[in-house]
Amino acid sequence: MPIVEFLVRDADANINCVDRWGGTPLDDAIRHSNAAVTHFLIANGAVLGWGEVKSSAELCEYAKKGLVMKIELLLKAKCDANAKDYDGRAALHLAASEGAARVVELLVQNGAEVNAKDRWGGTPLRDAVRHGHEKLARYLVSHGGMLGFDEVAASSELCEMARSGSLDIIKLMITCGAPVDAQDYDSRTALHLACAEGNLPIVSYLLRGAGANINALDRWGSTPLADAILHGHAMVTDLLVANQAQLKWDEIKTSSELCELARRSDTHKIALLLKAGCNVDSKDYDARTALHLAASEGAARVVELLVQNGAEVNAKDRWGGTPLRDAVRHGHSKLAQYLVEKGGVLALSPLEAATQLCCHALEGRAEDVNALVEAGADVNAADWDGRTALHVAASAGHRATAQVLIRRGARTDLVDRWGQTAADQVKLAELGAADWFTMLWGSGSKILATPATAQDPGRSQNGSANNELKGGSPPSREPGLEA
Repeated sequence: MPIVEFLVRDADANINCVDRWGGTPLDDAIRHSNAAVTHFLIANGAVLGWGEVKSSAELCEYAKKGLVMKIELLLKAKCDANAKDYDGRAALHLAASEGAARVVELLVQNGAEVNAKDRWGGTPLRDAVRHGHEKLARYLVSHGGMLGFDEVAASSELCEMARSGSLDIIKLMITCGAPVDAQDYDSRTALHLACAEGNLPIVSYLLRGAGANINALDRWGSTPLADAILHGHAMVTDLLVANQAQLKWDEIKTSSELCELARRSDTHKIALLLKAGCNVDSKDYDARTALHLAASEGAARVVELLVQNGAEVNAKDRWGGTPLRDAVRHGHSKLAQYLVEKGGVLALSPLEAATQLCCHALEGRAEDVNALVEAGADVNAADWDGRTALHVAASAGHRATAQVLIRRGARTDLVDRWGQTAADQVKLAELGAADWFTMLWGSGSKILATPATAQDPGRSQNGSANNELKGGSPPSREPGLEA
């Protein structure tokens, strides 16, 4: 200090001389926290050698570090408390971000603009809130501080806080004026996000403490309840339902969600949807219900859940198909039996029953044949040519399938368009297996033969080898030639 006084008073030193970096002696005094020297220089006309950007840089750095004394010295040296850096940030932004309460008070007392906006429209209050400095935020509000949000910006902040689980900041934002129902570019609200994340404390606060709109719709027409259910959050779902939350889906949307969840065997989410009041029999564009899908996939637990909740066991889709028909078609025999016990029917016409049975018989799918008959298909149903599944099983040589059919009551004496029985099919197919004939004759079959075929069971009346298995038609018969 004595040297400074001597140089200024006695040696007539230039009190505002500028160094290589544009700094004056006053800059050095403040930077090194020499309060007495600073006061002396100021009293003798010293000035800072900084422009606004340099001033803001120093102020912002000191604010960040909470260096109250240096800021005081800068302000005494006529440094602008509202000096902004290249991003429009002022010292008050930094002090608010860091929670430096004493610095904030000092700046405000020295005329700092409480609602100064940076490049991104941010205010000191927004910084204080974002970093969770509640007391500081309340102080700024008491001095006229505002968040400075438009609706999209407010919703973005609230939604992000809801996603990350920052309940304290959400409370602070709303206390400081953020609209609880602010919607983002997709019309999503903080409540949507909290429900999607399953954050029960935030959901509870938004509903009970902040009065959020429980049925706000986003771009896709979904409410917070839909988010809670589709993300499997049971406790949040219960809270929303208890507060009269609604899904607000139309039938197509409801059926689409139920059908997809049934396809994936997601019992938990289906149970939540039903608890929320979804119509268990909602149908999609093809009149398919969740029960059709669950039956197709063999999802036994889903089928039981849907039936227990009143699903129509015999709902018909666009093609007249029932859940039982789906279960049978996909080989879910136990599930088919359960549906039959619950009153399920195949709803097959005789011709449809014959067609499906014959197709299974052709491929030797004995289990599928058995399932169809067990589900109510007429084992003796005949197609347009009078052909039954037993005819086809015999033609194709599927003995096990034929045994199932006979055990299920298939008649062995039925004749097709050409007057042939199942036993005739064995003979014409040149199977030559004695046990076939024993099985069929023992069940009452008659082989319709001419003298020629009796001598040569591998040939038809006209002497030509049978070609049925190779895609040809059964041989023609003339009246009066039966044995």
